[in-house]
Amino acid sequence: MAGTVAASACGDSKRPSGAPPSSTGGKTANGGRAGSSSSTSGHDAGGSPDAGAGGDSTVSHAGSNAAGTATTEGGAAGDTSLVGSMGGMPDPIPPEGEPPLCTPGASYAAGTLVSLSKDGDDLLQAITPDELTIAWKNGADYFIADRADAGAAFGNPLKVVGGSAFLAISLRFDGRQLLAITDALSVVQMVRQEGEAFDAGSASAGDFDDFNHTLNSSPEPGKVFTDAVLSADDKSFFYSYFLSGDGSSPATLRESHRDGTVWSFSGVQLGSLLEGSAAKRRIPTGVSSDKLTLFYRDEVSADFRAAWRVNTQVQFNHAEALALGTGTKAAAPNAACTKLYFSAQGQSDLDLFVSEKN
Repeated sequence: MAGTVAASACGDSKRPSGAPPSSTGGKTANGGRAGSSSSTSGHDAGGSPDAGAGGDSTVSHAGSNAAGTATTEGGAAGDTSLVGSMGGMPDPIPPEGEPPLCTPGASYAAGTLVSLSKDGDDLLQAITPDELTIAWKNGADYFIADRADAGAAFGNPLKVVGGSAFLAISLRFDGRQLLAITDALSVVQMVRQEGEAFDAGSASAGDFDDFNHTLNSSPEPGKVFTDAVLSADDKSFFYSYFLSGDGSSPATLRESHRDGTVWSFSGVQLGSLLEGSAAKRRIPTGVSSDKLTLFYRDEVSADFRAAWRVNTQVQFNHAEALALGTGTKAAAPNAACTKLYFSAQGQSDLDLFVSEKN
């Protein structure tokens, strides 16, 4: 049976355009190999297309939402009717803009195993909007794989040379540039030619030179900089930044922007909805092409979620838990948000899956 994601509203926060009515009920989500009571997706060593039919390549949709029901959050962080500074009058509410590409309350079919998954945990890092290049982590190493067509199987994995020193990576929309966060509180860039592997030996700060300088010159102790999600238009960079051990500085997600060829560290926080703590965080793993939907692992709620904002000028103020697969750790959409690529529990470890929107 195809997995589903349903929404139930709570609070009175503004829902994004295109959101379902608050009376939408929860729906169950299940799947997996016949005869199994848990996630039973095996490793596919063949060269069949990754987005094929179900069969042995389905993944259970029980997940951390036992009933497969999507829950919602809302809060004042995204409220745009704050009191202004002129005569106590509220500031104008920004226009909502177009409905989000990733529709709240959408349902997705049971996940199909991506044939790249092998022994060990495969944690998704990025999928390009055209679905032609994928990046993931296995053990301490990072890998990428390419294909010529979104309906074909991925080619052989290419190891990121020297990548074990990185904390997180992301890909530019064309799959020819890789961004990586290092343990030295910096972002580095690598480029490659078609069919080649990325090599950390060629890494440089590049467009992140000013970003890195600002980050490293700030005097705060215990700085933590991690996670990496690059937008499809190559103009927004989502990451986590906070001060470890400082109770007054909750773990927050931030978004920095590119000004010409320069990335600025003066990014904006994305709202209290996405705040965590040093012990339990909201970890970004993917963003929609319109930048209205952010996908993240929620260590606070112990599930996997998507958050929405009504336009890119305001904070995220609505979230739903997604019932993709058991123990989902990462997810990212294609350009039209008709597919989600994700990492979830497979037959024996964390595997890569793809799910189509119903």
